[in-house]
Amino acid sequence: MPGSATERARTREPRRERLLARLDDALRQHRVAALIAGPGCGKSVALEQFAACNPYVRKYRASSLDANPNRLVGSLLAAVDKTDLAPSVLRVLEADGVRAAARAAAEIIPNGMTIAIEDFQEAAHSQDYCAFLTHVIEASDRVRFLIASRVAATSRASDWSSLIRTLKRQG
Repeated sequence: MPGSATERARTREPRRERLLARLDDALRQHRVAALIAGPGCGKSVALEQFAACNPYVRKYRASSLDANPNRLVGSLLAAVDKTDLAPSVLRVLEADGVRAAARAAAEIIPNGMTIAIEDFQEAAHSQDYCAFLTHVIEASDRVRFLIASRVAATSRASDWSSLIRTLKRQG
């Protein structure tokens, strides 16, 4: 797609070697890292470049539609090429709730994988989204998470608070 972050990462945009090295270092030392910057600063391009040089990275672009846990499960599992297992996680969600479904999803994500979540701010307004993601992070000690988001003044602080506490604990 012309003008997409993928195209810019491959062609026009200079590689941000220092930033890519810092992201790599952060994810070697911690299970969760965040890339926070305003619109147009190059977060999407940086994630594309990072994914291009790290075959274990799978990108997932958050959407406001992911506030629906059913949609979020499908989106997250699609990022790791495991959509065929989404129905089993959805059954757990319906029977046992968000925490159990997040644990089930975390078990499906392959060892050593890094999930790069792009545009986190698009779904961060949803308490369900933040809770599910928090539980996935807590349940998955063998997967890394790179969360990219713009600073969004419109986001409700309470929705972010448990995720931020989890990020600090996972260090």
